[in-house]
Amino acid sequence: MTEKELQENLVYLMKKYVRESQQEAFYEDISMPEVPVKGILAEFNKVKKKNC
Repeated sequence: MTEKELQENLVYLMKKYVRESQQEAFYEDISMPEVPVKGILAEFNKVKKKNC
């Protein structure tokens, strides 16, 4: 998977599972040259648990 594909997939997940008011915080991490995937997914899980 290319960096671009990874970023697109993470944006898709973010839009699907994260409230719009909380999404802006993720864009900075997703747009980094070396995407911190584990950190982003951990944050997705935290946000999802809070929103359930």
